[in-house]
Amino acid sequence: MARLHEVFHRALNSSLDNCSTERFSACFTGINSATTRDAHAQIITRLRDNCDKEFEVILEGKDLAHQLASLEELLKTQEAGQQQQQHEHSPEEIVRAQLLPLKQERVDRLKKELKQLEDDNSKVHQAISELKKRHSAALEGFSRKRKILGEAAKESAELGIQEVWGVAGMAKKDGFALQEEPKKPIPKKQKGN
Repeated sequence: MARLHEVFHRALNSSLDNCSTERFSACFTGINSATTRDAHAQIITRLRDNCDKEFEVILEGKDLAHQLASLEELLKTQEAGQQQQQHEHSPEEIVRAQLLPLKQERVDRLKKELKQLEDDNSKVHQAISELKKRHSAALEGFSRKRKILGEAAKESAELGIQEVWGVAGMAKKDGFALQEEPKKPIPKKQKGN
């Protein structure tokens, strides 16, 4: 508590010393210097007394003496605990304790990145599944058409070529264009024979 009084009086003296007699007299130029010196001394004495009284009222009203004593006790306890704690932990443990929050932030950031990658992979997997379904459907359609063509080839072999061209003519008539069999050129007779 004595330390608080000491600090208060130093601050008060510094403030009041800043208001010197010369500076005070400069504000009252029409009054003689002896009068202003006496007025200055009275005002400074009165300010000092009022500040001391107000300070004591504040100390008592806020029970600062008790609170400061409690604070000093807490500080002593903390210092003792820190000294004891320093002896209890190795430098590696202290460094590890300091790094733990940083590593936890990194783990959290990596977890977010992993979640994003998993979401992206899920979307890619869905797209691949959709493409596989389309591919399977296309293969099925191709297989069906191949089977139909195979059956048609088998039937045409059984029917004979004339009947196929007859069917082709009917198909052409119905709006289906089948490629006609290419005509073979007839060899010309040579003159001498």
